[in-house]
Amino acid sequence: MLPKGLLVTDPHGQEFLLVPEERGAAAGYTLSVLQRHDDQWIRLEPHASRRLRESMLGALLEFFGNLCRILNHNSDGTHRIKKHAPSTRSQPPRTTTGKLREPS
Repeated sequence: MLPKGLLVTDPHGQEFLLVPEERGAAAGYTLSVLQRHDDQWIRLEPHASRRLRESMLGALLEFFGNLCRILNHNSDGTHRIKKHAPSTRSQPPRTTTGKLREPS
């Protein structure tokens, strides 16, 4: 399967599709917003779609956050995704014994 874009439905039932598009050699890629009207996708103008793009990216981040929670909950305990908070306690320096190997 290949993803074509991010489909999002707003609270009023309108469907929007966020798609990456190539804009020529110098411009690189951009994110375009399409809106469904009568079973056709209509591209919104960039200035009109800026707020929608930001909301859709927020929805994407929320989706990935939910996906991580689901994967963490359904894991068997040995492969859990954990939050690692920085330690505020100072750790004693580690000491090693033995010889260091020369780089090869």
